[in-house]
Amino acid sequence: MVKLKSLRIFSRILKIYFSIEYIIYAWFKYLIHKFKGGCVRTRLNLYQSIKDKNSLLEIKDLTKLAIFVAFHSSEDFPQSNKRYIEALSKSGFNIVYVHNGRLNKSIIMELYSVCDEVICRPNVGFDCGAWKDTYLWLEQIGILKGKDLKWLLFCNDSNFFLAKLQGNEFVSAFKE
Repeated sequence: MVKLKSLRIFSRILKIYFSIEYIIYAWFKYLIHKFKGGCVRTRLNLYQSIKDKNSLLEIKDLTKLAIFVAFHSSEDFPQSNKRYIEALSKSGFNIVYVHNGRLNKSIIMELYSVCDEVICRPNVGFDCGAWKDTYLWLEQIGILKGKDLKWLLFCNDSNFFLAKLQGNEFVSAFKE
């Protein structure tokens, strides 16, 4: 009985410790980034330059736009992500693929066969930070203003996309 109670107390202490450690680490990483002059543009331009090229999104009539955020090996493109973005494309979505980290050129080229934009950025703020940066960038370049945008979908690779029957249901649900 005493051992069980002491184990619970120890478990609570560990939980509090790891929670505090995570918060301090995240803030520390963010502050270092800010002190180095980090902002939306620097995060989105660190691994590749998007400032000097026109986005394919600028020349299209957008009614559906998906911001797909992923984090995976720079050498590998998960099949689940591939199926997911293919289903989004079949559903009529224009896709911005945002990777939290670097990607090989071959994977970037493969992504451009389905996506309208591919962005590699440092993993600052994880998925929510990537959605925020991409949204602000799209707003800055005028993609979100004056368009007949009916859908703005924020998605990530946390869901394992199976395709097949569920994929067909997904496509038919979003197809209008």
